[in-house]
Amino acid sequence: MLVADDEPLVARVTSRVIGTFCTTLPPVFSLDDLEEALATQVPDVVILDVRFQNDVSSLDHLPRLATSCPGVRWILHTGRPERAPVGRAFSLGVRGYLVKPSDPGEAAIAIGLALRGCGYLSTSRLVRDTTRVLALSEPLTPAQLNVFAGLRQGFAYSKIALRLGISESTVGKHVHLIRLRLGIATEGSYVRWQQIVCPGLDGVDC
Repeated sequence: MLVADDEPLVARVTSRVIGTFCTTLPPVFSLDDLEEALATQVPDVVILDVRFQNDVSSLDHLPRLATSCPGVRWILHTGRPERAPVGRAFSLGVRGYLVKPSDPGEAAIAIGLALRGCGYLSTSRLVRDTTRVLALSEPLTPAQLNVFAGLRQGFAYSKIALRLGISESTVGKHVHLIRLRLGIATEGSYVRWQQIVCPGLDGVDC
């Protein structure tokens, strides 16, 4: 396990909290340090701060980092959910979304689910209030995360089905379950669903 945060105190405290239930590597405090650490040791999970020096978004670097270390599961850690779009995070392969300061129990759940390939969204009221996203009632499965990523790329059900080797009706079932788990299954919640799925609204509130 590795914690990457440009605030050394936060990184050390988070690493200490995580260290109470799993083995951790020394925390890192910059993207350069993170890349250096990943070149020598590949942890199962990296808890990644959403913002580094000069207001750089970790999400902009995540595709490159994930390609260089395909075995790593990424958990996003943020004190400002409005700066860390939930939809974009999940579509880039993030497997967990936690709000600072991390509750040890919630962090343990997020890490356990990430290791199983599932997705966890913080139950923090801050996430709900800031992003207008309800906490997941159940974690997203790996298959649901794949369908979700396809939706975020603007693919039709038919293209998602073709890419994943499943039927269009199966894609539809996954979408229905994703909406249920996000608490936005009713027709009246169409706008909220669009806020999460539509990449163009990332800077607003998805």
